[in-house]
Amino acid sequence: MDGLINKLGLREFRLIVIGALLLVIAGAASYGIAPQWKKYSAARLQLQALQVLPASGDVGIQLDGMRQIVTALRHSVQGEAGALPARELEAFLIGKLQSISYGNSVELAGVRPGQSQKVSGFWETTFQVDVSGNYQSIYSWLDDLSDDLGFIVIKDFRLVPSGGDPAEPRLQATMTIASYQPGRSRNL
Repeated sequence: MDGLINKLGLREFRLIVIGALLLVIAGAASYGIAPQWKKYSAARLQLQALQVLPASGDVGIQLDGMRQIVTALRHSVQGEAGALPARELEAFLIGKLQSISYGNSVELAGVRPGQSQKVSGFWETTFQVDVSGNYQSIYSWLDDLSDDLGFIVIKDFRLVPSGGDPAEPRLQATMTIASYQPGRSRNL
C-alpha cells in the first residue's frame, strides 16, 4: 500500500479513494435507497387517497351508486329479457319484433326458434327471422331492432329481391338472430 501511495502520490491516492467512496454511495443510493423511497412515496399517496375517501361521502352511498350503475349496465346488455324463462323469451321476442315491424311498415313473415348451445359461458338461443319490405323500411327496421333489442346479435343476414314495383322493389330479408344469456340452458 505504501508503494502505491509513493508511486501515485498522496493527493492522487486520496482522489481515488474519494472517487471509490462516491461510487459506493451512488450505488447504494440507486439500488438500495431509491426503490424504498419510491415504495414509501406510493404508500403515502395511497394513504392520502384513503383519507380523502370518507371525506368525499359515505362509502355505503357510493356502493349503492355503483350497484345502480351495474344494474343499468346489466339491463343494457341483457335487455328486458335478461331473466325470462325460455318460453317467455320467445313470446317477448316475437312481440317486440311485431311492434318494430308494424312501426316500420315491414311484414314479419316468420320467427322460428332454434337450438340453445353453450358459447364461452353463455347460453346462445337462436331465432330464424323472415321479413319483407322496401330497402328503406328494412333499414329502419334494423335500426329500431338495434335500439329496442340491443341484447340481440344478428349472426347471419341475407337480402334478396322478391319482386314488386321496379321503382320501389320489395326485398326479402332472412336472418339468424341470437340472444346470449348467462346461466343454465334455455332450450325452447
